[in-house]
Amino acid sequence: MNGKVEENNIYIGIVPDSWDKGRIGSIYILRNVIVSDRDYDPLSVTMKGILPQLENAAKTNAHDDRKLVKKGDFVINSRSDRRGSCGISNRDGSVSLINLVLEPRENMEPKFYSWFFKTEQFSAEFYRWGHGIVDDLWTTTWKDMKNIEIIVPPLSEQKAIADYLDDKCGQIDEIAKIIEEQITTLEQYKRSIITEKVTKGLSSNVPMKESGIEWIGDIPEHWKVSKIKDRFYRKKSKALQENPIVLSLARSGIKIRDISTNEGQLAASYYEYNPVDVDDMLLNPMDLQSGANCSLSKVCGVISPAYVNLRYKKNTYPSFYDYYFKICYWSFAFFSYGKGVSFDNRWTLNEDTLMRIKAPFPPLSEQKAIADYLDDKCGQIDEIINGKKKQLETLLSYKQSIIYEYVTGKKGPLMNKILTEKQYQQYIIDYLVSHDGYIERKNDDIDKNYALDKELLFKFLEDTQPDAIERLKKIFKDKYEETIINSINNKIIGKSSSLIEVLKSEIEISNVKIRLLYTKPATTFNKELNENYTKNIFSVVQEVYTKSKEKIEKLSEEEKQKERVDLVICINGFVITVFELKCNESGQNYEDAIRQFREDRDPKSRLFLFKAGSIVDFAMDLEECYMTTKLNGTSTYFLPFNKGKGEGIETGKGNPLNSDGFGVSYMWEDILTKDALLDILSRFVFVERKKEKDPVTGKEKTTKESIIFPRYHQLDCIRKTVADVKENKTSMNYLIQHSAGSGKTYTIAWLAHRLSSLHDADNNIIYDNIIIVTDRVVVDRQLQKAVCALEHKTGLIKVMNEDCSSNDLKKALEGNTKIIATTIQKFLYIADIVKGLKDKKFAVIIDEAHSSTAGKDMAAVTKALGSDVDYEEDKFNMDAEDIISDEICKHGKQSNVSMFAFTATPKGTTLALFGRLNQFGQHKAFHLYSMKQAIEEGFILNVLQSFTPYQTFYKISKKIEADPRFQTKKAKKKIARFAMLHETNIAQRIEIIIEHFRDIVLKEQPWAKAMVVTGSRAEAVKYYEAFNKYVSDKGYTDVHPLVAFSGKITGRQLEEADEDKVYTESSINGFSDKETQDRFDKGDYQVLLVANKYQTGFDQPKLCAMYVLKKLNGIAAVQTLSRLNRTYPPFNKRAFILDFVNSIDDIVAAFKPYYTSTILCNTVTPELVYEIDQKIDSFDLFDIDDAIETNDIFYSQDISKNKKAEKITFYLSKANSKFKTFDSEKQREVYLTLRRFVRFYEFILQVSTFEDTDLHKKYNFIIWLLPYLKAGRPGEGFSLKGMIDGNNFYQKKGNETHVNSIDSNPNIQLATAETFNLTEDEEKKLSDIISEVNSKTGKSFDNDVAIKAALQIRDLLKKNPDLTASAKTNGLNDFEFSFYSSIDDALVDGLQQNQEFFTMLLNNTDIKKDVLGIFMKSIYEDLKKEKNGD
Repeated sequence: MNGKVEENNIYIGIVPDSWDKGRIGSIYILRNVIVSDRDYDPLSVTMKGILPQLENAAKTNAHDDRKLVKKGDFVINSRSDRRGSCGISNRDGSVSLINLVLEPRENMEPKFYSWFFKTEQFSAEFYRWGHGIVDDLWTTTWKDMKNIEIIVPPLSEQKAIADYLDDKCGQIDEIAKIIEEQITTLEQYKRSIITEKVTKGLSSNVPMKESGIEWIGDIPEHWKVSKIKDRFYRKKSKALQENPIVLSLARSGIKIRDISTNEGQLAASYYEYNPVDVDDMLLNPMDLQSGANCSLSKVCGVISPAYVNLRYKKNTYPSFYDYYFKICYWSFAFFSYGKGVSFDNRWTLNEDTLMRIKAPFPPLSEQKAIADYLDDKCGQIDEIINGKKKQLETLLSYKQSIIYEYVTGKKGPLMNKILTEKQYQQYIIDYLVSHDGYIERKNDDIDKNYALDKELLFKFLEDTQPDAIERLKKIFKDKYEETIINSINNKIIGKSSSLIEVLKSEIEISNVKIRLLYTKPATTFNKELNENYTKNIFSVVQEVYTKSKEKIEKLSEEEKQKERVDLVICINGFVITVFELKCNESGQNYEDAIRQFREDRDPKSRLFLFKAGSIVDFAMDLEECYMTTKLNGTSTYFLPFNKGKGEGIETGKGNPLNSDGFGVSYMWEDILTKDALLDILSRFVFVERKKEKDPVTGKEKTTKESIIFPRYHQLDCIRKTVADVKENKTSMNYLIQHSAGSGKTYTIAWLAHRLSSLHDADNNIIYDNIIIVTDRVVVDRQLQKAVCALEHKTGLIKVMNEDCSSNDLKKALEGNTKIIATTIQKFLYIADIVKGLKDKKFAVIIDEAHSSTAGKDMAAVTKALGSDVDYEEDKFNMDAEDIISDEICKHGKQSNVSMFAFTATPKGTTLALFGRLNQFGQHKAFHLYSMKQAIEEGFILNVLQSFTPYQTFYKISKKIEADPRFQTKKAKKKIARFAMLHETNIAQRIEIIIEHFRDIVLKEQPWAKAMVVTGSRAEAVKYYEAFNKYVSDKGYTDVHPLVAFSGKITGRQLEEADEDKVYTESSINGFSDKETQDRFDKGDYQVLLVANKYQTGFDQPKLCAMYVLKKLNGIAAVQTLSRLNRTYPPFNKRAFILDFVNSIDDIVAAFKPYYTSTILCNTVTPELVYEIDQKIDSFDLFDIDDAIETNDIFYSQDISKNKKAEKITFYLSKANSKFKTFDSEKQREVYLTLRRFVRFYEFILQVSTFEDTDLHKKYNFIIWLLPYLKAGRPGEGFSLKGMIDGNNFYQKKGNETHVNSIDSNPNIQLATAETFNLTEDEEKKLSDIISEVNSKTGKSFDNDVAIKAALQIRDLLKKNPDLTASAKTNGLNDFEFSFYSSIDDALVDGLQQNQEFFTMLLNNTDIKKDVLGIFMKSIYEDLKKEKNGD
C-alpha cells in the first residue's frame, strides 16, 4: 500500500498519500458550559454511546455541577478507567464534570471522527496524554487532548467511510444482539433446569407434598425440610499465616489473587482472614441482586471474613447445595431476607438469618444423583454458552478491526474508495480509459434495437476501410448507414449465424466486402493488417438500460432497476460483454449478481439475445467472477471465471489474495485489455452446434447451439504453453494435468488451432503439422467438431476415422494438412515407411496420456516423426553398430517433435516422459487444474460422497471323497472364480443392485443411469442373464440392461451345456456395439453392465450409480469411479457407489495422488535395466554371441530377406528349445523377466540419453524371441469342476461413508524390478485350501501382501536371539514350543508395517499357526547351520 507515516503519529500507522494530518483542536471546540440537570436531562457516557442516565449511575445532590451537551456534540469520558466511553449525543442534556464535551467545527464529518475515537489505538493514545497518581485513574484534559494528532481524509471519503461503518457495524451489532439474546436464553434455560431438579427431583412420577417454603412450593414426599444450620456450620477461625493463598469470590467462581501486584485493594494483613478448604461453600452476603454470588471452593486458601464460609455436615452433599444456593440468589430469596439502609448498595444478609433459612433435604444418594445430573447437563449448556461468547468476542474483535482499518485507510489503496457499486463501476472505467485507451460512452449512445453504438461502428469502418465505405455511400446515398446496419443485423440473426461468427469473418454488401473486427495477424509481414488491428475501438458504458429511452420513461423506479445493467464493454460499437457488479463491502457478492441476471434480466432483449447480443455476461464482486454465454431466466448456467488459489496440494477454487488490489483485478488488468480480449474473441470463442440425423429424412439437423467461452484455467493453460513454445520451440515436452470436468476437449482444440499458426519472433512457423493422438479407436467426435468450429478453412484438419488406413495417415503426414487427428495404433504400421519428414516439425497432442504412453506406442510415434537420424540414404555405407546407434536415437526426444500430453491421472511413466523438473528434481505437470478445484467449483461431483461397501461371505465344501493336491495359488483363484460366478451369489447381488437403483436412485433422479462393473466377460454375461430374470420375475418394466465387453466368450468358458455357443456384446444387446453408447443415452436402457470397457473416457452425465464387483487398484479405481463425476445441469445430481469388493480406505488411497498435483518422486535408472539384464543372463537361455550374430544378419545389406529369415530363425529356435527344458514355473519366471526387460528398456530410451549398442542388440533379440515362447499361459493343468460346492452366501452391508474431502498425497513412484518369492509354491490339500478361503475373519487380504507379510515375520523370527539359542540346543520337536512362543513378539514388532494383517494373526491362533508354521522347519535349519558355522 502506498502511504505515509507521520513522525509523531505512530499510533495511526500508514495512511493513504491523499490524506492530510491535523490535531483534534482543529476540528473540535470545547463546550464547557455548567448547567443543572433540573434544566437539562442527565445523560450517561457509555461504551455504547450517549444514553439517558442509567439506573445504576452514581448520583449526587449537586444538581448544578453538570456540563451542557447539545445534540450533535461529541462527548468522551476523560478518565482512563472509563476507556472507550464516548459518542455523539442525539439529544440535548447534561453530563458529569469528568466528561469532555466537544462541538464539531465545519468541513468535517462528525460521524467519521466518532468512529475514529472508538478505536483501541486512539483510546490508548488519548489516555497516554493523561495525568494522575494511579495508572488506571489518569485524566486527560482538553489542554492535552486538543494537541493529539489525527488524520484528515477528504470530506467525501470521511462521509463514505462513516456511512459504510454505520451500516457494517449496525449489521454486526444486530448479530451481536441476537447472540447475546441466545446466551440469555441459554442461561435462563440452565437456571430453569437447576431449579426444577433441585426442588422437584429427577423423577416426575413421585408423590409430592407442600414444602412450607413459599418460593419453592411442592417437593417430593420423601424429602425432608431443614434449616441451613442443620446442614452446614459457619467457619470463623483465623488464618494466622504470613504468605497465604488469597482467594476472591465472583459470580464466575473462586479465583486465586496475585497479591504481589498493586492491582485492586489489598489488605494490610491476612491474619484475620478465614481459612478455606476444598468443598467449603462461600457466599457473598453483601451483593444479593447481581447474580449467583456463591461458589463451592475447589482450592485451599484464605478469604476475607466479609464472606460467609460454610462447611457441610453429615449426609450433606455440597455440590447439591451449591446449586441450591445459586437458586436462592437468582430467585431473590436471599434478597427477601436481607436488611439495610438502601436496596442499591447497603442491603445485606445477616449471618443468623442465613442459617435459619429453610432448605429441602433429599436423601444423600439422591443429592449426589441430582448434582451429577446437573454437572453433566449444565456442562453441556455451558459449553454452548462459551461457544456463543467466543462468537461474540470474535465478532466484536472483528468490529474493532474494521473500524480501525477503514478510518485509517488500512484496507489497501482501493478499499477506502470502492465501498459501493457505483464506485466499483467508476474504478473499472477509470482504469480501462487510462490504461487501455477505452472510450467512455453514455447509455444513450447505444441503440437498444441492435445492441450497437452506431457512431463508433462507422468511425471504425471509415478509419480502417475508407474505400469500401465510400463505394457503399455511392450505392446507397443517404440510406447507406441504415442499409449497412440492417445488412449486418440480418447476417447476425441468421439461423446458422451469430455475432461472434460475423465479427470474425468478412461480410459482403452489394459485392463490397467489409470487416467488422481486425484480429491480430500471425506475422508482422502485412503492415496494413497490423495497423488496422490497432484501430479497433474499445468502449465502456455504465448504467445501460436494455430498452429505449421512450420505453424506460414509462416504467416505475423498481421496473427501471430491472432494465439497467452496471457495465457494458463494446468493440467497434458492438456489445461484447455485460457486467453485473457487486461490492462485498456493501454486503453483497457475486451470488446476488447471478440472481439479478436470472430474475431481473430479460433474455429476449437485444442486449442479451442469444448469439446476437452480448457474447458473455459476467457476475462479479471484488473477489470472484462467474460467467454465462446464454441468459435463460432462472435456468441460466454460470461457470466460474476465477484463477483458482493455492499451489500444489493446496489448489482450490476462488482467487488468490491480492495485497495490491482485489481478487478480480485480473479482469481489467488482463482480460479486458485490448490484446487479450481480441485474442479471446478471435482464437477461443466459437459456436458449438450439436447435430443429429433425422430418422425420417436421414438429413442432419442442429439440435443444440452453445457459445463456448474459455474458463480461466483453459485460457491460462493455452497462454502459458504458447509462450513457452515461442521461447523453446520444439525442444520441450509438456504435461497438462487437467481434471475431469476441466473442458479438456476444448483445451486440446484451442491448443491445436493455436499451434497450427504459431510463429516465432522471426516470423517463422514453429510447427508444420499438429497431430492429435488418442488411444481410442474412434476419435472423439466432439474434439473434431471443436477444431473445425474455430476456423472454417479447407484442408485445415484431416480426421483419420475408422475408415482410414495407416497409409492414409502416411499420406497426410507427407502432405500439407495442418492438423491431423488419429489413433496411436496407426503409427505402429508407418514408422518404417513414412518418407520426407526429416525437415518437418511436429506438435503431437496426446489425449488421455496415461494410457497412450506405452513404450512401443510412443516409440512408434517418435520413430515415424523424428529427424535426428536418417540412415535410409546412406545405409549401404553403415554397419550394424551404426544403424543400431541411430535406432536408439530414434526412441528418445526428437528435436523436431514436441509432445503435449493431457491427462487427469498421470502415471509415473507419463510424468517421467513429459513432466518438468521442479526445484527438488521431481517431475511435475507443466500446467495443473486439479480434481479438488473441479469439485469445489462444481464441474464434477465428489463421487465418494456416498460410498456403501458390501462384504460377501460364503462357505465352500467338497463334493467328492478324494482329497487331491493342487498348487495353492491356482486353486485359490479357481475357487474365487467359482464363488463369484455362483448363481446364488449373483442372484443376491443383483437383487441388491436392482432394488437400490429403483428405490433410491430412480425415485430421487428419474432420468438416472447406472453402471455395473464386473470382473470378467463371464461375469458380465452371467449378471446380465440374472438381471433379466429378476426383473421378469418381479414384473418390473422400468429398468432394462445393456452389456458391454470386447471380444467374445463361449459356452465352454461359461461351463454351459452348449459349449460352442458364442456370446458377444452385439449378439446379447441385439445391435452393433457401435450403437451401445447412443442407445444407453436414450430412455430405453437404464443399466450398463461392463467388463473392462467404458471404464475410461466414457462421459455420460446421467450416470448416477455404480455397482462395483471387481477389485480396483490405483489409477484404475480413480478412472472407473470418475465415470460418475459428471454433473447434469440443471439437475442437482447425486452419485451413489455400492462396492462389493473394495474398502473405502483402499479407494481413498487410490484417489490421493490425483486429488491435487501429482509428482514423480523417483525414476528408472540404467542400473535397474542392468539388474534385469543380469537376471536374464543367469537363466542361460541364449548365448550373447547368438544375439550379436542375429543382429548382424538382420542389418546386413548383403543377405537376401529369405536367407535372413532362415538364419535368424535358427538362433531363435535354439533359444526356444532351451526354454522348453524349463519346468512351467521357471518358464513363467523367464517369460515375465524378458517382458519386464523390454518394458524398462523402452522406457529408459525415451526419457534419457542412455546408449548401449550391445544391450540394444540383446533387446532386439528378445523382441524377436518373445513371440516364439509359449509360457504366457501354459495351461492350468487341472479343473475343480464337480469337486466343490458353494452355500451360505451372505451379502453384509457396511456403513455408508461420506468422504467430503481428501488429504492429497501427490507423490507416486515408477514401478521397479523388485520381486519377492517363496522358495516354492506350497502345495496343500484341497481341504486346507478351502479352509483358508472360508476364513472366519471376513477379510480379503491380497495374496501378494499376505506372502510379503509372512516373509517379513520369518525374517524377524530369524533375528530373535532366544530362538537362535533354542535352535542351537534343541531338536526340532523341542524347538517348536520356542518358535510359536516367539511369533507374537515378532508380530508386535512388525505391526506398524502391516497393521491389519498382523492384527488378524495376533487375534487368531489357528490361522497364525497355519500361516507361519510352514516356516518353522526352514528357520530351524537356518539357525542350526549358523551354530555349525555353515
